[in-house]
Amino acid sequence: MRTTPSRATFWLGAAALVGAMIWTGPWSVRSVSLDAAAAAPAAKAAPAQKPPSKPGPHPQADLPPLQLPKFQLSRPKDQVVEIYHFAAEHPEILGYVACFCGCNRLGHKDNEDCFVKARNAKGDVTEWQDHGFMCPMCLSIGYDSMKMYQAGISLSDIREEIDRKYGHTGMSTPTPMPPATPGKGKTGPK
Repeated sequence: MRTTPSRATFWLGAAALVGAMIWTGPWSVRSVSLDAAAAAPAAKAAPAQKPPSKPGPHPQADLPPLQLPKFQLSRPKDQVVEIYHFAAEHPEILGYVACFCGCNRLGHKDNEDCFVKARNAKGDVTEWQDHGFMCPMCLSIGYDSMKMYQAGISLSDIREEIDRKYGHTGMSTPTPMPPATPGKGKTGPK
């Protein structure tokens, strides 16, 4: 089998990325606050697991600091922070959007799990999931979902488009379908 220049470039790039991830390791991270209020020290309460229900939009004033790696991310840093912020405040969207990167093997149930590790009893994020910023597919699904929501697309249409665009991998999380709503109303901001 002959290796073409594009295949060789792909494999060289993949090896460089893996090498950079191994070289930097989890010990070389820096803190980036999603919100000015998040810079204040967080309470040392044990984080609760994510609530099983998918509450509505959940604005959160005090988000925990987000630890971003020093290596190059697949999206600009500000976009990654925006996706994490969206995941924190919109579990009613990403909780019904499947992920297709294979993270179901990590126990993820939906795209929200790629970004949020734990919420307290009130639904506030207490701990971030670092898988999301390392996975280009998780970020793409979160970003596409966020942009469709902001454009006023209904949740069922968001789910349908994400399934159509990314479902070819065959590695879907076991994500429930969005609840049935009368008509095809818009779910995005007014």
